[in-house]
Amino acid sequence: MTDSVLRDLERQFRSSGSSEHEAAWLRARVQSGDLDEGRLELAGALGHSAAQIAGFPESERTSWGRWVDFADRSAEAQVLVVLALAAEVRPAFEAGEALLGAPDLFDQGARALENWLREGSEESLSAIAALLPQLQNRAPALYHHFGSSEEESERGRRAQDALQVVRCGAELLLDQHDALPAGYEIDFEEGDWGDNAELSVRYLWHEVAQQALTPNPGRFRVPETETRLLDSIRDRVMPWALGYDPRQVRASGD
Repeated sequence: MTDSVLRDLERQFRSSGSSEHEAAWLRARVQSGDLDEGRLELAGALGHSAAQIAGFPESERTSWGRWVDFADRSAEAQVLVVLALAAEVRPAFEAGEALLGAPDLFDQGARALENWLREGSEESLSAIAALLPQLQNRAPALYHHFGSSEEESERGRRAQDALQVVRCGAELLLDQHDALPAGYEIDFEEGDWGDNAELSVRYLWHEVAQQALTPNPGRFRVPETETRLLDSIRDRVMPWALGYDPRQVRASGD
């Protein structure tokens, strides 16, 4: 596949904005080695129409959708998912951060993850590791009661769940790179997940983030919340997976 052919296919897609032309360009990029097939699989699993036409169909839009399996194959994809979830649950943390006594800890953790995404350096991993003891102390797996009223306790619970998104995201990344601090043990609450539970993107999306956004969460999740989180994940992950933001291309094509 020559560069000139790729450029022609790209121009055709950007001129028309059609999913069929986009799919042809995406297939050619995979064949030429310009685009990793795993990223295109993730885009298709998250519902990108051109990726599906190119041969990577959408996963089920349920909590057990295949997209999480693709996301868990890549540290970059995992961090992007964590950052998308963190942006959604940040208001829940802000509402109760005074009860946790952890000012700026949420943002420190999110910034450290963003810094690793930009640099991918050992120093950026070390910075995340340095925050872990504080994150684990303020967002343990088992909820600690905060406040003197039911309303305060609920705000504290949701703030703690929000901070858990950042904490668990940091643990996922460091564990993948064998960079957890010496003697650090992941404090993971299995809950309803059973003996096969594990810390994963699926757990963060389906369990922790939704608890932060759901008043008095029970065994069942709110479909609207699940969809909202998935939309945010798509917006954050898709430009990385494809190498461009399809929303901007569509807007310019229209």
